[in-house]
Amino acid sequence: MSVGTIAGQTIAEVNQAAIQSTQSKVQAALNQLRTNESTIGSNTTVLQIRLEFTKNYVIGLQTGSDKLTSPTSTRRCQPVHLQTRQQLGTVSLSISTKSEQGLLRLF
Repeated sequence: MSVGTIAGQTIAEVNQAAIQSTQSKVQAALNQLRTNESTIGSNTTVLQIRLEFTKNYVIGLQTGSDKLTSPTSTRRCQPVHLQTRQQLGTVSLSISTKSEQGLLRLF
């Protein structure tokens, strides 16, 4: 056995095998990273669409609530309007909370 061999292999062969093994591991890690990046990108798009929908929905509820509770309404309808406004406010708060919880669940 000479100084330049290890268990029948030359040092160059051992180094080459180690380099190839490391390259394979790095390539696998890069592939996994690209897959994760794609998944996160898709999730971000879905979340943006849902967030925009929720914003528009809350704005619609608020607009409807404002119209129902406008000062031009008669006095006898005010209790019903106030109750409706409170219910719409509760619903819109519930929707926005659910959206935030959905965002947090992804991370």
